Amino acid sequence: MQTELISHTDVPLQVAGNEEDFEFHFRHFFRMRGPKLMAADQRWLPPTDLFETQDALVLVMDIAGINRQDVSVKIEGHTLTIQGIRREFSKYPKRNYYLMEIDFGPFERRFQLPWLVDEEKIEARYSDGFLEVLMPKQASESSTGSVHITPKEDDNG
Repeated sequence: MQTELISHTDVPLQVAGNEEDFEFHFRHFFRMRGPKLMAADQRWLPPTDLFETQDALVLVMDIAGINRQDVSVKIEGHTLTIQGIRREFSKYPKRNYYLMEIDFGPFERRFQLPWLVDEEKIEARYSDGFLEVLMPKQASESSTGSVHITPKEDDNG
């Protein structure tokens, strides 16, 4: 049996789509594993998947611990913007941390969509800590608007 080594030059390099993606991956890789101070205006970036099906774009964002009312989804042309805030868990007012990995505060993510989507048919659902935005493809001109987030039937929101 012969072992074949694969050089890193044989694997195609995929570069992040924009500066926000690069910062997200950089922060995740070099993330401190303990209490940290965060500037008041610094925003965290929830992990997100954006993929294509046969007739739609689908975005799935991990926003566990956020109330549905604290999230907004807006679309303008080819740009999808999701904003929100995760409020600090305050059940224990006096705390001495040994580990602190959960990000709190405001966030905003903007995504350049590869094509226009049908604004009238966009669905946004929030369940089990995940925001799911289903965006059917559209053939006509630019659209602008906000999207209402609905809970799944078994979700209390």
